Amino acid sequence: MIRVMLVVGVVAVLISSCALFRPAATALLGEARVTATALPLGTIAVPAGQSSRLPYESRPSEWIPESGPVRSLVEEWAARELPEWQEEGKVNAPRVILAKLALGVDIPEVNAYLQAARPWAGIGSTWSLRPRGDYDFSLPPLTAILYHYGDDPDRLYPETADHLLNVLLNQEGARFITTVPGSLRLVAETENHILMTEGSRYLKNQWLVRHGSTDPIHDNATNGLREKLVDYIHEIDRAGAYEFNSTPYMGYTLMALLTLDAFADEPVAIAAREAIDRINFEYAVSSHTFRRYAPYRRQRSRAGRTDLTDHPHTSMMRTWTNLGGETWPIENNEHQAVYAALMPYRLPDETLAIAARPANRPHSWFIQIGRGPGASPEIYSSGDGFLLSAGGTGRPRLTQIVSRPITLFLDDGAEDLAELISIGGSGPYEAWNNTGVLERFAVGRSPLVVPEEMQPIVSGDLWRVFVDAGGKVLIAAADTGSTATLYLEPTVETADHDAAIDLLGRLEATISAVDLESGSIDLPDGRSVEFDLDADSDTWVISHIDGRPANRDVTLWPRLGGEIAEIE
Repeated sequence: MIRVMLVVGVVAVLISSCALFRPAATALLGEARVTATALPLGTIAVPAGQSSRLPYESRPSEWIPESGPVRSLVEEWAARELPEWQEEGKVNAPRVILAKLALGVDIPEVNAYLQAARPWAGIGSTWSLRPRGDYDFSLPPLTAILYHYGDDPDRLYPETADHLLNVLLNQEGARFITTVPGSLRLVAETENHILMTEGSRYLKNQWLVRHGSTDPIHDNATNGLREKLVDYIHEIDRAGAYEFNSTPYMGYTLMALLTLDAFADEPVAIAAREAIDRINFEYAVSSHTFRRYAPYRRQRSRAGRTDLTDHPHTSMMRTWTNLGGETWPIENNEHQAVYAALMPYRLPDETLAIAARPANRPHSWFIQIGRGPGASPEIYSSGDGFLLSAGGTGRPRLTQIVSRPITLFLDDGAEDLAELISIGGSGPYEAWNNTGVLERFAVGRSPLVVPEEMQPIVSGDLWRVFVDAGGKVLIAAADTGSTATLYLEPTVETADHDAAIDLLGRLEATISAVDLESGSIDLPDGRSVEFDLDADSDTWVISHIDGRPANRDVTLWPRLGGEIAEIE
C-alpha cells in the first residue's frame, strides 16, 4: 500500500508540473482562470484622479462623516459584540474590530480579543480533500488593522500589534501561490484568493522592512514579489476580472485591492487603484440608480436570483457615493460596505456622477464591455431615465458563465426582475444569446415580458407604446411569438398621449411582424438594423448598422468600447 501511494504521489507531481494538465484539472476541480487574454483597452478612458484616494497617514475617524448612512453603518458594526473567532473570523470579526478601533469603542476588549486569537484554518480554497481553508479571507482586514493602528498604542497595544503581526498575519517572504493548497499544483487558485493571500504577504513584508527588517526575504523589490503582484493585477485589469460581476467573489476581490490601494507602496498601489477604478466605472455604466442585472461568472447556483440590488458591489458603490455627498440606503452586504467605508479609496468625480446620475448632470451612453474568449460580453444603452442591459451569451456549464434576459431599467424604483420589461431567457443558459442591444434598441427571442401593472398608452396590431413614470421616454414593444423587440424614444418635453400615438403610427407603418422575423428593419430615427437571432455565443446578434457590417466577434471586443456623453 505504501509503495502504491508513493507511486501515485510521484505521478501526481509529474503531472502537476505539466501545464497541459492544469486547465483540465482546474475545469474539473476548480473555478479559476487558467489562461488570460489581454484585450485592447478601448475608446473610453477610465476616470481617475488623486481625489480617489485619501492620504496614507489619515485614519477612518478622520473621514467617517458625523452623520448619514455611512456613519450609521460604522456605528452599528462598532456596537456589535465581539463574535466567536473560530466561527466568524472569516468575515464579521475583523470588521467589528476595525469599526470599534475606528470609533474608539471597547479598546481594552478588542486588544484582549486579538491577543487570544489564533489562525482558525489554512489559507486558500477549500475542497473535498482540504475542508479547512479560507483563512486568507481574514488577512486583508487584519492587515488593515495593523496599518491603521499598529503604530497607535492608544488603540492597538504594542503586545497586540506584535501578536497580530507575528501570529495572525502568517504569510510573509517571497512565495507567490497560484494553485490551491493540497492540490499538488494541479488546480489553479481563484483570483480573490490569490489577491487576498499575496497582497497580505506583500504588506507584511513591507511593514517589517519599514520597522527595521534587513532580511532580503522581506524586500519586495528584490525578492520578486512586487513584480509578480503588479503583473498579476495588470493581468486582471487588461484581461478583465475572471470572476466578473460574481456574488460574492467580486466583493472579496475588491476588498483585497482596496487594502493594497490603501497601504502598499506606489507601484502596487497604483496598479490596484487603476483596477478598482476600472471595475467601478464598469459598474457605473452597467447600473441604473444602483440597480443592475448583468451577466456574470461563477456561482451558477445563484443564477435564479432576481433581486436587482442584493450584490456586494452595489453596497460598496452606495457607500462611496454617500461619502461623495449623496444619500443612498445601505441595506445588503453590509460586511463589504463597512470595509469600503473604512478604507481610503474614493470614486473619481466622473464615475461618481455617472453612478449617482444627479438630475442636473444626466449622461447618455452606449457601452460594450469585452470579457475575452469563453466569457460573456456586456452591452448597455443608457439615457435620461433608462438603461437597456443586454443579457450576454451562454457558455458550457464548466465555464460558470451565467447569462441573463435583456432588461429595461426605468426611474421607477423596481427592485426585482419581475418588475422590469425583459426579453428572452427561455430554455437553458447555455443556449442563450441575449446580446441584441444597440442604442435605444433591443431584440431577442421571445418572450417579451411586461409586468402586469404596466399598461400601454396606445396599442396597434403589433406594437404597444408605454410611457415611463417620469415622462422622460416612450417605450415601444413588440412580440411576434418568436422575435421580441424594444425601441426607446427619449422626449424633449414630458411624454403624453399624442406623442405615443405618433410613435405608434410611425412604427406600425414601417416595421411589421414579417420585417422583425426577417431580421432587417428600419427604425423611426432613421437607422437601419440587421440582426441574426441564431448567432452563436462568440457573435453579436447585431450584424449590420446602416448597411455597414458590425464588429461581431465578441471575444475580441475591447475592455471598454463605445461612447459616453453628457446630455445638454
